[in-house]
Amino acid sequence: MSATARSTPALLLTAGTPGVTKAAITELADVAVRELRTQGDLSAKAIQSGSTAAAERVITEAWRDYYVAALTKILDMAVNAVGFDAAIAAAQERVRRRHSGGARSAGLPRGPSD
Repeated sequence: MSATARSTPALLLTAGTPGVTKAAITELADVAVRELRTQGDLSAKAIQSGSTAAAERVITEAWRDYYVAALTKILDMAVNAVGFDAAIAAAQERVRRRHSGGARSAGLPRGPSD
């Protein structure tokens, strides 16, 4: 990815409207859901190949925690980032639900945060 492509979201957030900030939150949640789906599929395959469910849970929880934390960082880049608490909380819950559903479908045991 080029430096320009990496900086475009930050530029949009610093010069954008509240709609741009909301769109960035939604986009990151969409990326998180896709990544967690991929990680769930990879974990299921890894378990079939001999990995333990506990080891795979560590991996999927790390991805979940990364995205849940990253969602709050969007507000660090946005100008006038007031009033997005509900949107961030909803996006974080969507990521957590995806992790729980993906973990179950991959055959991972329930964790303390599920």
